[in-house]
Amino acid sequence: VTANAIYNALGVCGSKASIKALGSAAAAHMYVQDASEVTQSYVALLNNIAAGPDAKKAVKPAEKLLAASAGSDVKVGALEALFAANAAKVKPAVLSALNSDDRKYRVAALKLAVPYLSPDLEAQLGKVLGTPAANADAKTDIINWMGDYKVVSQLDAILANVDADNDELHISRDNGVSA
Repeated sequence: VTANAIYNALGVCGSKASIKALGSAAAAHMYVQDASEVTQSYVALLNNIAAGPDAKKAVKPAEKLLAASAGSDVKVGALEALFAANAAKVKPAVLSALNSDDRKYRVAALKLAVPYLSPDLEAQLGKVLGTPAANADAKTDIINWMGDYKVVSQLDAILANVDADNDELHISRDNGVSA
């Protein structure tokens, strides 16, 4: 039996008792996706636990994985587990993701937040659009996401950004986006 087989088995069938062992193995691999598949197995384990009766046991490990990993796919997997385990973590995690330079991660965080969408989250995202210091690419991601999911409550914030110094927003405006 190889280590990969053990990691895979724990990721698929493991319980909360497997978190520490598999988490330590993933940490030893610096939480990267590699041939050992330990990190992928750890993400799978956390998501399985988050979907079950021991969901709360996945929160801290998912937060640790989110903070420690540099890879988009691993971060997205950690977000999935975190959101499933504790919906109260959605807003702060999404707002934090918007500070990332990794567009894939930012967009995934927004998409994963859809089942948890609330007027409060919409308003917070509108505030990000109104913040001059906010990352212009993140603003574009928010506006695209709001359009995709028909978040009309923040239309004023969206329109205020259409004339911003951002080529992607200018392309949207020039292609017929209007109120």
